[in-house]
Amino acid sequence: MDVTTRGRAVTALAVRARLLW
Repeated sequence: MDVTTRGRAVTALAVRARLLW
């Protein structure tokens, strides 16, 4: 797995969590 892809996924989750919160 590429670090960029993983970082992107984590960032997306963080953004989603922020929007939900």
